Amino acid sequence: VGRVPSAWSVPPKRKQQPSKLHKEYDPRFCTYRGVRWPRAMLKFIVEDVGVPSHRISYLAVETPQILALNVTSNLWPKLAYLREELRIPPALIGGTIGRYPVLLCLSLDANIRPTAAYLRDHVLEGDADATARVVAAYPQVLGLNSTFNVAPKVAFLRGEFGLSGAQLARAVAGNPSSLGRSLEGHLRPLLRALTGRLGIDREGVGRLVAANPRVLTTSLED
Repeated sequence: VGRVPSAWSVPPKRKQQPSKLHKEYDPRFCTYRGVRWPRAMLKFIVEDVGVPSHRISYLAVETPQILALNVTSNLWPKLAYLREELRIPPALIGGTIGRYPVLLCLSLDANIRPTAAYLRDHVLEGDADATARVVAAYPQVLGLNSTFNVAPKVAFLRGEFGLSGAQLARAVAGNPSSLGRSLEGHLRPLLRALTGRLGIDREGVGRLVAANPRVLTTSLED
């Protein structure tokens, strides 16, 4: 029978000494890649939300305020809303939050719910499935104020671009990030470029955008 090397043994006196690490240990916390996490929070992010492992450190560094939120009363209701009301597939939610972790810091009743409802009812013609796809592809949209940010852009796209309700729905579903572009800094100058520089009439602009929604995020320098 082999013997344990003497270098591995612990002298009796050393065994009786209290461990300094024991006093510092807190079972409520753990460390992941150099970041100290509340244990319940890390479990929620990894197991329940499903954030990809390569985005976990990004989430903590870029949005550290998440670490102070209560998992039960604050975060679970938001995850339940994304799953059960918006019906975003669970397989997509982790990547969605991994790309835009600020989503977990938004107010469910003041930001997330009203913006999603406006998007569904006033932009996507009541299409719940399209709403889920738009949010999954461009979660930043839930951080936009529906009254002061999204509504003026929608009115401009309908009024000045000449998009019908169906054309608007197709354009946003095909290029959700268009709602994140500045009205005065991008959309209005883009319309001037299309009608002035390229000579496209209003109806032609509507057809162009409906057929190729990426036009709405085209760089004006191209």
